[in-house]
Amino acid sequence: MDPRQFSRLAQELAAHFHTEEDVLYTPLRTDRRLHGAILEGLAEHHVVDVIVREIERSKTGTDEWHAELKVMRENLERHIRDEEEILFPRAEILIGSDRAIDIAGMYAATERELVAAVR
Repeated sequence: MDPRQFSRLAQELAAHFHTEEDVLYTPLRTDRRLHGAILEGLAEHHVVDVIVREIERSKTGTDEWHAELKVMRENLERHIRDEEEILFPRAEILIGSDRAIDIAGMYAATERELVAAVR
């Protein structure tokens, strides 16, 4: 991955996390049954943000840069898997499929706007 690609990825991740936290996590956070999963998701966002900052400070192409990129990818994969296998199905059961569809629609619209803004 070249530095321009990484810079764009970092911007898109920031936009994605912002959207996810505002549109998805905030309304679901008040449900005690989802509180722990939401806190874990927020912590995972923080971890990836820290890794992104480390990558930005590292010299591109070095072993350190590649190692940090690998760790970031692994954290993102785990975060996505946890959301898809645990949080999203649990949230849909708790809030109902109509509300889940509404939130998914708001999320998609906000995500498109933020990603377009960073391009």
